[in-house]
Amino acid sequence: RDFCLSRGLGDVYKRQGAYFIDVCTVNHPQPRCTDWILHVDGRRKTSLEGTRIEDFSQRKPFCFLSEAVQLKNMPVIVQEWKTPHGSFRLFSYGEEGGIYAAKGPNLPPEKQLDYIIQRQSAKQCLFINVFEAYQDEPAVCSVQISVKDSTALVTVNGETEAFYIER
Repeated sequence: RDFCLSRGLGDVYKRQGAYFIDVCTVNHPQPRCTDWILHVDGRRKTSLEGTRIEDFSQRKPFCFLSEAVQLKNMPVIVQEWKTPHGSFRLFSYGEEGGIYAAKGPNLPPEKQLDYIIQRQSAKQCLFINVFEAYQDEPAVCSVQISVKDSTALVTVNGETEAFYIER
């Protein structure tokens, strides 16, 4: 069975004008597909550059997604939305696996949300994201993410934080 991690944005809006870093590792005894999922209630401000996927998956809950796009691989993929609470940006580590964007149902199901799915197939999966919520102007000017051996380096606005990752 596939493994799935899902994130919401509750904590993001409590930290307006700041950012936080999410580093998540998942270890399996055998290689398997692992998804990191985020859904956003807002209007996308960035265009989707990548390959359109007609049929993302037949399995629930992915069978309900539409307009799926596999985003172009880059070291850091930046996406931005205007939300009911302000604006929100997501900086994602794009070197491992694939990152997909799609539309999907909310509750009530008539409303569509943006879904971000980061998918990796491995024994050890690594997902790194920097979240920023802001009202007027973003505070984050640059994000760099690199991984070497068992260390992930995340640099935001020139300040680097190191994270140990079990490999």
